[in-house]
Amino acid sequence: MNSHDTSLNDIIKAARTKFERRFEEATKPLQEVSSEFSLGHINRSSQALRARLTAENFRLMVVGRFKVGKSTFLNALLSSTGATGAVKNKGLLPVDTLPCTAVLTKISYSAEPVVVARHFDGREEPWTFDDYLDQARIYSETASPDGTIKEGSRLATVKSFEIGLPVGLLRSGLELVDSPGLSEDPARTEITRDALSETDAGLFVFRSDMMAGLDEQAALIEVLDKTGHVFPVVNLFHGDEASTRLRNALNGRLAGLRNEPAAEKLDPEIAFINAADAFEGYARGDAERVASSGIVAMEQRLGRFLVESAYPSKQRAAIDGAKAICRVLDDDLTKIFNVASADSASVTAVLDQCDSDMREIKERRDRVQDILDRMIDRAVSDTRSSYQAMCRELDLSLPGRFAERPLPSLSGAANKAAALVTQRAQKEAREAVNAIINEQLTRWGSAPPTESGLQRDLMPGLEGARRELDREYSGITERLNSMSLEIARVNPDAVGGAPAVSLQDRLVSAGLGVVALGPLGAVFAVTGIRGVAGAAIALTATKAALLVAASTFGIVLAGPAVLAIGLTALFGGAAAGGLYRLEQRIREKALEGARRMIHDMAFEGKAIEEITQSIAVSLRQTKEAVMTGLDAVLDEQEKSLENLRIMNRGTLDAKELLAANAVAGRRRIEEVLAMLTALEIEAKRVPAMAAA
Repeated sequence: MNSHDTSLNDIIKAARTKFERRFEEATKPLQEVSSEFSLGHINRSSQALRARLTAENFRLMVVGRFKVGKSTFLNALLSSTGATGAVKNKGLLPVDTLPCTAVLTKISYSAEPVVVARHFDGREEPWTFDDYLDQARIYSETASPDGTIKEGSRLATVKSFEIGLPVGLLRSGLELVDSPGLSEDPARTEITRDALSETDAGLFVFRSDMMAGLDEQAALIEVLDKTGHVFPVVNLFHGDEASTRLRNALNGRLAGLRNEPAAEKLDPEIAFINAADAFEGYARGDAERVASSGIVAMEQRLGRFLVESAYPSKQRAAIDGAKAICRVLDDDLTKIFNVASADSASVTAVLDQCDSDMREIKERRDRVQDILDRMIDRAVSDTRSSYQAMCRELDLSLPGRFAERPLPSLSGAANKAAALVTQRAQKEAREAVNAIINEQLTRWGSAPPTESGLQRDLMPGLEGARRELDREYSGITERLNSMSLEIARVNPDAVGGAPAVSLQDRLVSAGLGVVALGPLGAVFAVTGIRGVAGAAIALTATKAALLVAASTFGIVLAGPAVLAIGLTALFGGAAAGGLYRLEQRIREKALEGARRMIHDMAFEGKAIEEITQSIAVSLRQTKEAVMTGLDAVLDEQEKSLENLRIMNRGTLDAKELLAANAVAGRRRIEEVLAMLTALEIEAKRVPAMAAA
C-alpha cells in the first residue's frame, strides 16, 4: 500500500527538493570564488551550510495523558515499513492495555533498523528491537508495582531512545517523537517538556471516551507554550465514530483555552482517527479500513503544515547563513583588492599594525578563557550553597507539609487487623514523604530566575561573567573590524570601502556558528553571553531536576525498598502496641528517618557532588563551544593576514590581475545576494498564502 507514502512523505520531499536545488544554484558561486582565492574557510562554511540544510529534520511529537493511544497512532503512521518478525506482529513501538511508553523515543530514518539508548550521564548503549519492545515500557520487569521505573533496572538510567528505521515516511527528513504520558512520572514529564521546545509541531491526543478533563487542559496549555503548533487529535475508542456530537463536546471543553496567550498555536480543526483500525488496515492491506480510519487525511494536513509553516523558517535560516558568508567573503575580497592595488611599502606597514591588533585580540582571548573558568568555579560554589539552603528549607517545612497529607489506611482502622493497618500506613507515610521531597527538589531545580531556586541563585555569578565577556567580545570585534579599515586606508580610491562584519558572520564563515556550536553557540553569537548564561542555566537546572527526581536521590525515591527497611525496623513494635496513637507514631518515625536522610543529602551524600558536577559539566561544554568558535575566527584572521603578505610580494602584473579578479568576485557576490533575496521573498510568501 503506497498511498501512505504518497501523502506526507511526498509532500515534504517535493518541497525540500525544489528549495535545496535552487539554494545550491544560488550559493555555488561562493565556493567557486573562494576556491579561486584559496579562501578555505568560505568553502568549508558553504559546504557545511548546504549539508545542514539537507540534514535538517522536521520533528513531530505525539503528546497526551497515558493510555490515549499515542504509540498506537505512531505505529499506524510507521506501519508501511514492511517490517517482519516481532516488529511486524507487535508494531514498531511497544503498546499495552496498561500505560506503556516509559521513555521519550525519537524515531528517524536509517538504512538499517537500530535502537540506541541515551543515558542521563551521556552514555550511548545499543539495544535490540526485541529488548526495546519487551523492556522499554512502564509495566514490565523493569518497573515497580506502582508503575515507576525500578532503580537499578536497565531502563532506570535511560533518558531517551533513538530509533532508526528504513521507513519511507521518514526518508524525507521527518522525525517522530513518542512521549510518556504527561501524568505518569514527574521526572519523565520534565524530559518531555524539554523536548517539546525543539519540535515543529505537537499532536495532542485525546481519547474519545474521556476527552479534555481539567488535567488534560492544563497539559495542553503547557504544550502550546512550548511548541510552535499543536494539532488536537481524538483517538476513537470502543467503536466511537467521528460525529458532530464529539466535535462539539471537545470544542466546548477547549473553549476556555481559546483565551490563552498561546491559543493561536492550537489548530482549529480537530482530527478524528481510529489508530487501531489504521494499524490493522495497513498490516492486512485493507485500503478501505485505512481510509475510514482518518489517518490519511491527517497526514495530508501535517504535510501541508510542515511545507507551508515550518519549512519556511528553516529556509530563512539557511538564507541568513548564506548572506553572512557573503558578507565575510566580500570583506576578504575587499582586502585582497586593496592590497593588490596599493603601494607595497604602505601595505607592509599596515599589515605590521594588524599584527599588533592580533596580539591584543589574543590577550583578550586569554581573558575570555579566564572569565569562563571563574564563572564555572563560582557556579559550582553557588549551586552547592543553593542546594544546601533548599535542604534546610525542606527540613523546616517537612513536618507541616507531611501533617497535611492523609494516611487513608488509618481511616476506620479499628475494624482492621493491626498488622495490616500498620503495613499499609507505613507505605503511605513513605510515599507521602517521598512526594514532598520530590516536589521540593523539582521546584528548586526548575523554578524561573524570578522565583526562589537554583536559577535565581546562579544568576548573579553568570550575569557578572556576562558583563566581563561583553567587554572582551566588544574589544575583539572592534579590533577585527579595525584591521579591515586599516587595510582599506592603503587604497583611498578603492570602491566600497571596508564592509562591517559581525562576529556571528565570522563564526559562520569559519564553518562554525550554529553548525558546530549548537544552540549555546547560536545564542552566544546572536545575543551575547546573556543568552549563553540563560541557556546554560536552563540546561543545568533541568538536568539537576531530573537527577533529583530520577536517580540522584535513589535513597529517597527508589528507596521505597531502602526506606521500607528502615520504617519496618522503626515500627517493629507498633502492631504489638495496638492501634492507640498509631498514626502519631508512624508520622513521628517517618519524619525522624526522612529528616536524617535530608541531612545526609545536604552534607554527607553523593547527591550534592552529582548536582554540582552536572552544573560544571554543562558550563564546561559552554566554555569549550565559546573558545572553539573564538579560536577558529582568530585562526582564519591570521591565515588571511599571511595570504595578504604573500599577495603583496607578487609582481605588478600579478597584483593587477588579482585586483581585477577581486572586483569580478565582488560582482558575483552581488548576484548571489540577489538570488538569495528572491528565495527569501518566496519563503515569506508561502506562509502568508497559507494564512490567507
